[in-house]
Amino acid sequence: MNIGLMKAMNHSKKSASFEVLSESRECELMAEIAGGSEQAFQELVAAVRPLILSVISRTIKSGSDVDDVCQIVLLSVWNGASRWEATKGRVSTWVASIARHRATDHVRKVSRAALMRERMSTEAAVLAPLNYGSAVDDDFMRLEARRMARRALSDLAPEQRHVLELAFIEGLTQVEVAERTGLPLGTAKARIRRGVMSMRRRLPHRMAA
Repeated sequence: MNIGLMKAMNHSKKSASFEVLSESRECELMAEIAGGSEQAFQELVAAVRPLILSVISRTIKSGSDVDDVCQIVLLSVWNGASRWEATKGRVSTWVASIARHRATDHVRKVSRAALMRERMSTEAAVLAPLNYGSAVDDDFMRLEARRMARRALSDLAPEQRHVLELAFIEGLTQVEVAERTGLPLGTAKARIRRGVMSMRRRLPHRMAA
């Protein structure tokens, strides 16, 4: 992004008042923005930024995330100006649609990242006792570690084994494990924790060549 465009996007943050544009003025600005006018973009940003923030805030609660997504929306408006068509409705409606889409996409990405962290945390807790020898191929050792973990898993009490299979093998989150098993969330977490501890006691403390 060029410096002029960044200034145009950030200038409206500091502005104390916002202009309400007529439909005809919106169209004029969009035509100018499509031609690369940063001044026209700055005027449009000052008008639509409150709308964007309002739409995003309905889905995202973190203030910093709201600001980040707002910047993404504004960049989308800049990049998409040449594709906007007046026959499809007002600019404000188009901008609001972009804001909703970006906010929803952000929430999905955050949820996927949280899910991945929880799955990795569960696996790391199980395999923590295994110290890979530096002289042995890492990929082979990871496969061997998983094989040993599955063997230790089979030795657990059925109720512990079931929740760990869901979390460790199927990759479900603790909430999903509770939903799948019908257990209260606290009970599911406790069984997973006890199962992890039991497996760690069954695994060797070192794997070396």
